[in-house]
Amino acid sequence: MPNGWGYKKRMKKRCRETGIFVLMAVDKHKLLACYNTFRMKVILKTHVKDLGSQGEVVNVSDGHALHHLLPRGLAIPATNKAIVDLEHRRVVVAYRQQKEKKATSKLLGQLQGYHLTLAEPVSSNGTLYGAVTSRIIAEALQKVGYEIEASMIDLPHPIKTPGEQFVQLHLPHGFEASIHLTINSQ
Repeated sequence: MPNGWGYKKRMKKRCRETGIFVLMAVDKHKLLACYNTFRMKVILKTHVKDLGSQGEVVNVSDGHALHHLLPRGLAIPATNKAIVDLEHRRVVVAYRQQKEKKATSKLLGQLQGYHLTLAEPVSSNGTLYGAVTSRIIAEALQKVGYEIEASMIDLPHPIKTPGEQFVQLHLPHGFEASIHLTINSQ
């Protein structure tokens, strides 16, 4: 090109401040504009491998966001409204978890050292006809009024003989309780 002509050239270079590739418009060695068109902020709706977990705000390339994450519903654009909604949801979830933890702590206080008695039919040789499983213990505790699931009860093997035994309960939020279980013959 002749020297006197003003010409514009676009260059893709790494920005000095951010380290992100930017598009620069250059006119005869003078920088006309420097604008970022290659990165986009998104909020992840689910865990995405090698990118982040649910609720994280991440920078991704425009192409990855527009052609992969957004159409598949894996992310939403990180607008100001979306970020405010995300923070509100985080506060609500934290409040809900705190409330559940308080209720579990109260349940732990009621269950610790609780004495549960079950009457089961016993055969002539001294064993139970049917074994006492964690499901049977959970149903007995639910009849009394405790919200316990069978998966919370740590029973290494079903109980097949009458007698006394301590049973561990694994409650939510890392709490553990121990109840005293007595199985009598019916």
